[in-house]
Amino acid sequence: MEIGRVIGVYGRNIVKISVPDHLLPEVARPGVYVKMAGADGSTTLYGMIVGFNMLDELYRRARIIEELEGYEEFRPARNEMTVHITGYLSGQTVSKGVPILPKPGEKVYLVSKEELQSIFDKGDVSIGVLSSCPNVEIKIDVNGMCTRHTAVLAMTGAGKSNTVAVLIASLLKHFKNPRIIIVDTHSEYIPLARISNNVRVLAPKGKVTDLIKAQYQVDPIPLEVPLWILGVEEIYNILGLDPRATKQRLYLRQALKTLRVERYREKGYDLTADDPIHFTLEELKIAVINAGGSGRTRDRSAEDLCLKIEDLSEERELYFMTRAEYLEDKFSDYAKKTDEVKASFQVYGDFARSLLDPGLNIIALGGLSSEVQASIVSALLRALWRIAVEQRFRGERVATLVVLEEAHIYAPVGWSPSKQIVEKIAKEGRKFGVSLLVVSQRPRELSQTLLAQCGNLIALRTVNPSDQEHILRSMEDVTRDTVESLPGLQTGEALVSGPMLPLPALVKIFSFKEVFHEELGGKDIDYREAWSTEYMTEIVIPSPPEQTTLVETNKQKSLLDFNN
Repeated sequence: MEIGRVIGVYGRNIVKISVPDHLLPEVARPGVYVKMAGADGSTTLYGMIVGFNMLDELYRRARIIEELEGYEEFRPARNEMTVHITGYLSGQTVSKGVPILPKPGEKVYLVSKEELQSIFDKGDVSIGVLSSCPNVEIKIDVNGMCTRHTAVLAMTGAGKSNTVAVLIASLLKHFKNPRIIIVDTHSEYIPLARISNNVRVLAPKGKVTDLIKAQYQVDPIPLEVPLWILGVEEIYNILGLDPRATKQRLYLRQALKTLRVERYREKGYDLTADDPIHFTLEELKIAVINAGGSGRTRDRSAEDLCLKIEDLSEERELYFMTRAEYLEDKFSDYAKKTDEVKASFQVYGDFARSLLDPGLNIIALGGLSSEVQASIVSALLRALWRIAVEQRFRGERVATLVVLEEAHIYAPVGWSPSKQIVEKIAKEGRKFGVSLLVVSQRPRELSQTLLAQCGNLIALRTVNPSDQEHILRSMEDVTRDTVESLPGLQTGEALVSGPMLPLPALVKIFSFKEVFHEELGGKDIDYREAWSTEYMTEIVIPSPPEQTTLVETNKQKSLLDFNN
């Protein structure tokens, strides 16, 4: 159906078209797809409407209005629309790019439903429907998504978590053996465990696990991340040693060097202070004191650092790091058969491999501080990266998708212990089979290096101008007109672009609740309902935790048991 004419061409991919009044109901919506011939007459160009400029010419001149006041049927109007040319027809295949531009005066046509279906029906899993044509399902190409990384960006309440849940649930449903890890910063994706038997939830023992059991009726597998697995920067972060604490950072680094490097040098090992070599907290405190001198020359900073280590060991919610009994027992068993270095790496290998079994592993970190979360994620990703690199050297790839919820915590504009490994995976992960799906409600706080490596974008409503500018500067396949249209998106509506789709599209994402009949965590409280019912008869005072619920016996099942 012809809808108008090209009236101007700007730059390499922006076209202005004119549309008559009676056709406005067909096209006056963002995301509508149109097509036109290129200047050579043989190339078909596809474009998406991204902007509008509709004027009533009579009201520009008061005198004309007076002279033509009696002619109601005579109402000259100028309806201009901005079209972003996104691709072209090459043979029978739609390709991205703009090989040639149209000429002014060229006829513009609406792309039919059947043609849209043929374009967007070539992917693997459906995530929604085309906003401008709800009869057309949008299927994403999984290879295109995973080989070029993906960013899901939105303001709070725009449908970000729903989008991720729909995508992951669809992957679980479509593929027999996917490898997916979700870093669940707020423990809101736990309901995914109720829609598939191929999902494991890992959570630290204590309040995090108790909350998951109470809220979702899901029994998590105990997550253990021993302190000795962490690198130097990660331990700095756990202990709260900022860059100004130069002496304490120096003493801790020297202590770790003593425990991980010097005491094994004579045995022929060439180790670093970041290698995952086993030590106890008592050994760490002794090494710190020795690093701070002895007798009258002992530095008070070393003693203060020991107190911080002692406080760390007594913090109940961190027992999964300081009292990782299951992995300690594994280490003891291995150490009886080999030396401590090899035993350490065997435990470390078990720890890393346990995350790579086919299916979905949800790392539930809700309730932990952002400092602890960043250190844990850094350790997990470094372990995963070691495995991925080793597999590549053997001619294999792990083919793993890592979902980073609240990615601005793990790869911020500033410093974080996990930032380096996240950016490394972003830059090199494609070669080793590790893909990232980064999710953030604060794009302006997210590393530009990370965003620049994301070839795919799923952008929901984003209002903050700083967020819009950050997206525009960081991502290639985005224009200013596109970014400026983000505030007008409805809840659950997203601009999807990149190799995951043949052409960029404005998509209405499916509702996770309606499709999979489960409610995600983290939804807003209904204050009207809460304030209209007597839902709480008394305020419950938390009971003191019993030791048996905090220090689990080594008989309790661990993730490694579930995998064997």
